[in-house]
Amino acid sequence: MRQSALVNDIQLYLAADQPRSSVANISAHDVVAELLKKRSVRINEIGAQVDVETIQAATIDRPRLKDIFSILLDNALQYRHPEHLLQVRISSELKAGRVIYRVADNGVGIPEQYRERVFGVFERLQVPDDQNSTGIGLAIVRRIVESCDGSVVLQETPGGGLTVEFDLPG
Repeated sequence: MRQSALVNDIQLYLAADQPRSSVANISAHDVVAELLKKRSVRINEIGAQVDVETIQAATIDRPRLKDIFSILLDNALQYRHPEHLLQVRISSELKAGRVIYRVADNGVGIPEQYRERVFGVFERLQVPDDQNSTGIGLAIVRRIVESCDGSVVLQETPGGGLTVEFDLPG
């Protein structure tokens, strides 16, 4: 299964800079709602709280927008802090024709000195062998966002955890 996931992620990475369907103004809110519905059992099992503000639409193809939010949501669910319940907040704002998205969690976070490194292919930080991490997810996110002339940064969430901030055309 791990090899299958690895092959799938490599394929996603290689194709991440090219649209996989028509580019249009896509409802990020609908994409996130669909992802949350598909992950509802897992979210309930771990007792996570996911708050989604009304988030802006972006001009991108739907499959790649779905990939971005899927990777970021799965990372939040996987790298939760063992000592408290996971809280995830998804928000956005429109600024100068760009939509700035934020996916913030109170998970284990990433130390500042590693925040750039984790965007490399196959880069993982202290991931136990039993976790299904390929080390490609954030590289896929960066490649998609940069292909849309955007950027992605990692910041510490106030109170601990990680906030992923990225922008796409509005």
